[in-house]
Amino acid sequence: MPGHLTVEERDRLAQLRYEKASQEEIALALGRSASTVSRELRRNRTGSDYYAGMAQRKAEERRRERPLTRKMEDPQLNAAVRAGLAQEWSPQQIAGRLEQQAGGR
Repeated sequence: MPGHLTVEERDRLAQLRYEKASQEEIALALGRSASTVSRELRRNRTGSDYYAGMAQRKAEERRRERPLTRKMEDPQLNAAVRAGLAQEWSPQQIAGRLEQQAGGR
């Protein structure tokens, strides 16, 4: 399941952490990668403890405070995407072409 951890996953993580489960065991139980669990614990623990409610608040606060970037406000990118769409390219094709062009600079 990609994306952010849910409140339920954080509750389960806290429970497993309290039960002294390893990060690998927690990852397996959540169906997440061990690196996701490691990152969650590093970012959202309080001292050496992990509290699901506190972790959720910290994550929500980081999301609120991050800068909003609007990629399509870049005139060059906007023009390139529109040109690709006009040629009936898929978003993946447009992204691939843009990546190729950026690598060639």
